[in-house]
Amino acid sequence: MSSVRRAMLLVGFLLPVVAFARVPSELIIGGTESEDGAWPWQLSLRYLGTHSCGATLLGGRYAVTSAHCVGNAPISYLIVAGTNNRTCDDDNCVTRQPSDMTRHPDYINSGGAGYPNDVAVVQWAVTLLPFMNVQIIPMALEDANFQDCYTTGWGRLTASGALPVMLNEAATDIISVAECQQMWSSSQVTDSQLCIMDKTNAATAPCNGDSGGPVVCQASWASPWELVGIVSYGRTGCLTTVATVSARVTTYRDWILSQAP
Repeated sequence: MSSVRRAMLLVGFLLPVVAFARVPSELIIGGTESEDGAWPWQLSLRYLGTHSCGATLLGGRYAVTSAHCVGNAPISYLIVAGTNNRTCDDDNCVTRQPSDMTRHPDYINSGGAGYPNDVAVVQWAVTLLPFMNVQIIPMALEDANFQDCYTTGWGRLTASGALPVMLNEAATDIISVAECQQMWSSSQVTDSQLCIMDKTNAATAPCNGDSGGPVVCQASWASPWELVGIVSYGRTGCLTTVATVSARVTTYRDWILSQAP
């Protein structure tokens, strides 16, 4: 399972799914529908009007997503907040037009290299005011011994299926870099990345459409949720038996903050 030639799936819709290449992912295999307002920092990043990736609200005027999810003119994109319904068929849907989208300067669009530095910051001009379904989430300050972790998104529920209408969630586990390298390779997974998988049942995984979305954890049941990862790529076909690779937030926290408006 460590062969570089194994196919990978990036979680976003902006890159084609090509055999024997890593590509971003967008949906949660084996997930369940989220309760309204359960993950109020979850955003939908739309490209030409269609959901393409997830993003995470970090401040009233900016969010973080994956570098592979952006790259075209900001006018091509739209940020959607405040709703679990991908179609915005409720009164809580709030939109913002991005004014700037900045990829990490060292991002490399290479599956063989494991898409290093797959992080981007999205900014907009008009502040998103907090309410029950719109809240920011703090970035993790350190790699703690987290007890409870989740991924969320509107990614596909099956590898060839349609995007769900409602936001989905799935419990997940953080695995070590060494374990992850056994599934991928040492050139594809480094300490700047964080790997997740369902270690107990191997039943859930992000898929196409979940790229750029959050991996969030709690240190204990009474602790606040923290953003620990930004979903980057997984195996083609959204296999639940292979870890999904995310950008490690503690690695990029200072750079993200440097891009904040």
